[in-house]
Amino acid sequence: VGALFQGASSLFRTAKPTIDPPFVKLTPSYMLLYASEMIRVLLHRAATPDCVPPPFCLLDDAARAIHSLPQPTSPPDLPFGIDAEQREALVSDYVTSLIDLNLTLPPDPNAKHAPATLDGAGSGDIALGWEKELDGEQPSSSGGASAVPGEISRVLAQSSECLGWNAALSMYILGMDLSVVCKDGFQLALAKWRRRKEQAKVLIALDVLNRASKLLGAGGQ
Repeated sequence: VGALFQGASSLFRTAKPTIDPPFVKLTPSYMLLYASEMIRVLLHRAATPDCVPPPFCLLDDAARAIHSLPQPTSPPDLPFGIDAEQREALVSDYVTSLIDLNLTLPPDPNAKHAPATLDGAGSGDIALGWEKELDGEQPSSSGGASAVPGEISRVLAQSSECLGWNAALSMYILGMDLSVVCKDGFQLALAKWRRRKEQAKVLIALDVLNRASKLLGAGGQ
């Protein structure tokens, strides 16, 4: 579990350049979306069957949904062995990834954004990591088998704006959990960012913590 957690959280971290000029492409929003959901599943790995977090579904109004985040279905729990330094690093990478999405955060609740593309009237929601057979549904038949799951193809077909806002929504939901299990990480990171006058990181971190405080009675400044 620890290795899976570290692997997923590493996607929040921009790789260091290895050649000149020192340019590294940022992690794509769809990868941040999957990484965020994998981390959230691992944080709730001890949940009872009736409290397992539901699969994340792409939303047309993901930006607006950030203003009405869902209550966690079970208490989050970090894998064993994640120390204080790693918790601070996770918070730092998490906030930096939110900023790197290049969105206006916190979002305007009244702004209109690109909708998700549901490819066909009977195609249903785009749920990450969810197979129709798990709900007793029959998978849709296709002319030829593909090595790429249909869900991933549908995710990749979305606009960059849609994927960006859905990644932000998923990460804000994850932030509600991180505010609990990495509370000390947020405090240490905020102190460092305030000293360095990194106001964007302070703003985003406080927004996450303030939403968590209202939703859970946790987090804080």
